[in-house]
Amino acid sequence: MKKKKETPRRLAIKNSTFRFSDLYYIGTLIFSIYAVDSIGFSIFTLILLLGTIFSVWKVIKRLIDNKEQIVIDENGIRLNFEDNELIEWKDVKFAYIKITVESSRKHHRNIYWFHIDTKNREFTIKMNDFSFNESLLIECINFHSGRNIGSIKAKLTEKASIFFKNKSDADKAYHIFNTYYKRQINLSIIIMFTLLSIAIYGQIIIDFPYVFAIGWTVTIIVLLILGLYEDKKLRNHDSFFELDDISFKKVINEFGKEFDYSIKNNVLYIIILGVSAIIVFMISHFYSIQ
Repeated sequence: MKKKKETPRRLAIKNSTFRFSDLYYIGTLIFSIYAVDSIGFSIFTLILLLGTIFSVWKVIKRLIDNKEQIVIDENGIRLNFEDNELIEWKDVKFAYIKITVESSRKHHRNIYWFHIDTKNREFTIKMNDFSFNESLLIECINFHSGRNIGSIKAKLTEKASIFFKNKSDADKAYHIFNTYYKRQINLSIIIMFTLLSIAIYGQIIIDFPYVFAIGWTVTIIVLLILGLYEDKKLRNHDSFFELDDISFKKVINEFGKEFDYSIKNNVLYIIILGVSAIIVFMISHFYSIQ
């Protein structure tokens, strides 16, 4: 029988070691030096060179700094980069990891944030430069604090539990919303990719300037129908059925904080999509009269 691994009495988080992504900054620096040598100094090459030197310096600084950055033990959470500030457990309300997505044209990158909610303030620490195990971090926080405060789920369900009969109903509702949100995102990506691919292909083979504009509008309409259907399905779920509309919106907004989702933002996205459809038709019309 495999012996269960014990929770460490002290968890020390240090800077991460050399990563594959660090090669990008080194390669960019080499390219910058080559550009300066070939083209000569200009505003562009100077900005590029200074930017890459700064990025490589951050990598080097991280690698040579081997001290403990965050320590979690029976005394609390110590932040050694914040003048060795110790946050005692009696002051900690919640301490959890939240993941946000940083997007660019070519790739998406997960950003890990360590949130420490105290009675007086909230600490937000970017963890991407640190080497840590999220599961072990949660385990240590719960163990040393003596409470279930190590996940964002614990925070959100506690706040939303006032709208339910008991905590277990709030936990169940949280999982239902979590599944709903992820399914809607995945379906939206599949639908958008499929319909836009058809629209682009149609614009190429059909000599009519509004093919893509029509395809983009159809994509938006399908996404709106999907959203309305999924929203109604969620609203009528057994976990939310007994809530009134005001309580339901408050619960959804509370659970949505994990993904930076809110009903208000949803309305804003719909308006943006509607405006984008008008703009695409205007561009298509402009090209049709050229």
